[in-house]
Formats: sequence, C-alpha cells, structure tokens
Amino acid sequence: MDFKTWILQFKGQGNFFGDLAGEIGQDKHFPLNNNYETLTLYFHDTLARDTFEEAWKTYQSEVR
Repeated sequence: MDFKTWILQFKGQGNFFGDLAGEIGQDKHFPLNNNYETLTLYFHDTLARDTFEEAWKTYQSEVR
C-alpha cells in the first residue's frame, strides 16, 4: 500500500492525520511516487511537515 492510500484512511477524523489526509485528498498535484525523499520535498517549508514525518513513521511501522 502506498502512503497516499494509507493516509487517506484517516480522512474525516478529527486529528492531525485526518487534517493531513484531507489536504492530500484535495491536492491534485500530490506526488504519486511513494519515495520518502520525494514526499519530504513536497512537504518542505509547510506547516504539515511535522505531521507528515509522524505519519510516515507510523505508515512504515504498519506496512512492514
């Protein structure tokens, strides 16, 4: 499962992951690449960077 599919399961939840999922779900330019470096560049200089980092760690632990 890629990161985008994984994070979208949180859409609508009243937490940071839910907020991130809502933003990603609406962004037509969100990278389809499941590469950490690509996604880090996407979130560079955004307020969501810390939430992405936490979500990525959780994603990595769940997909292994």
